Amino acid sequence: MDTREELMDNATEYTIGKYKIRWRGKLWSIYEDARFIYDKTQKDFTFEPQPSNRTDQFRKNTRFTLIEAKKIVDELNKNV
Repeated sequence: MDTREELMDNATEYTIGKYKIRWRGKLWSIYEDARFIYDKTQKDFTFEPQPSNRTDQFRKNTRFTLIEAKKIVDELNKNV
C-alpha cells in the first residue's frame, strides 16, 4: 500500500482552502473556479481561454512548479 506521501506525490490535483492546484502537463496551475486561473504577472485570477486561444505568454504567466504554487495558495488563503 502506498504511503500518504507517495499518494500525494502522484496527485494531479490538490485542494487547499478554496483553491485548486492542478497538474497541467509539465507544470502546475492555480484555480479559483473551474475557469479562473492565477496569473503571476497580474497577481490575480483571470479567465482561462480555450486551449486554442492560449498563447505561450499566457502559459508562462499561469504555470508554476508545485512548490511555487503551494506558496502562492498559502498566501492567497491568508488573505481570504
